[in-house]
Amino acid sequence: MAYCAIATSIEFSCDKARKVGGLGQKVWLVSSPDGFTYTTNGSGYITALSFDTYEGLVNIEAIKNSHSAGYELVLTEGGNKFTKHNVLVKCITETPTEIGAIEDLFGWSAAIIVETRNREFYIYGIDNGMNLAAAVQNSGAVAASDISNILTFEGEENSLPKRMLVTDYATTLAYLEAAEI
Repeated sequence: MAYCAIATSIEFSCDKARKVGGLGQKVWLVSSPDGFTYTTNGSGYITALSFDTYEGLVNIEAIKNSHSAGYELVLTEGGNKFTKHNVLVKCITETPTEIGAIEDLFGWSAAIIVETRNREFYIYGIDNGMNLAAAVQNSGAVAASDISNILTFEGEENSLPKRMLVTDYATTLAYLEAAEI
């Protein structure tokens, strides 16, 4: 029987113990998977994104701690394994243009970039894309009801979400914001 070897240790540090959960206010969606490519450095970080002309990133912004992202390992009956990426995005729409943007997501499939509260950037669905699996909105019954649009994206990848770091946090954030269309 063949096994996959592991070659890297995972060590503990106090900095790792002090990390907090949650995401920032903004997530970025790759506007189109066509012509989207990325560059990885020798350490495995995504350092650059490339887009076709007139393409780039679209952001969805919400109140802090509204979005969430994660993955789970899936083991199939045949023995192969992959990771199911999932990203939950919350937003409140006010205009027909914003409502149309959500409707455009019904047929969209591409990567999603999130920023953690630890000032780290992760890309979900970078190779196979994320698809809108559910979209829910309800007016609620009382003033304190959650009236946001809740968008659930899912995708299958053969790897965990990728980490993006151009050179440092500020440069990476500026890079992503400059790619917004």
